[in-house]
Amino acid sequence: VDLSFELVGILLYDRGKGQLVPMAFASSERLRAIQSEFKIFFNVLSVPVSPSVFLTKVIETRTFGYTEKLEDIWYSLIKPEMYAKIYSAGHVKSSIVYPLVIQNEIIGVLGLSLNRLYPNLVEYERDSMKSFANVTAVAIDKAILYEKLQTTNRELRFLDAQLEKTNAQLQALDKARSEFITMASHQLRTPPSALRWYLAA
Repeated sequence: VDLSFELVGILLYDRGKGQLVPMAFASSERLRAIQSEFKIFFNVLSVPVSPSVFLTKVIETRTFGYTEKLEDIWYSLIKPEMYAKIYSAGHVKSSIVYPLVIQNEIIGVLGLSLNRLYPNLVEYERDSMKSFANVTAVAIDKAILYEKLQTTNRELRFLDAQLEKTNAQLQALDKARSEFITMASHQLRTPPSALRWYLAA
């Protein structure tokens, strides 16, 4: 299926900052040339959600959004001249944003910009894009879990090394304590022995 993608982007949702942070982007040759010309690259643009009614709706309702205006997504982050060039030379006709949802929590969005109008897509093409969004959400969720697991493993290895170091220090202290008690016990027994020897003489 040729869905005529011009731009595909995955952005993770940073709830604390209220913004979408780019994770991965792919674009057509035409769009790469336009990005280079304007020195504005989608893969480095974090997108605040609140100024965009379109994105706010996608995130709050957890339903996909469709627009024929890139300004609904990127608003003032992109210059008007670049929008004009994207529409004319980049052939972008419509954009769809799918929320990436795991266990009713939004983890990000999948943005697709096409050189076709969304209403002109057949049902199979629409279903393919929705399935792609669902698979992407699961893959990202698994990647996040894997990264958390790796971080936890690194922390556990560090704590294990600290525990071994502390255990070695405790063993050294225990040995020193035992030696001290042995020596103190010997010293405490020695004076009465010397005294008995003196008194016996």
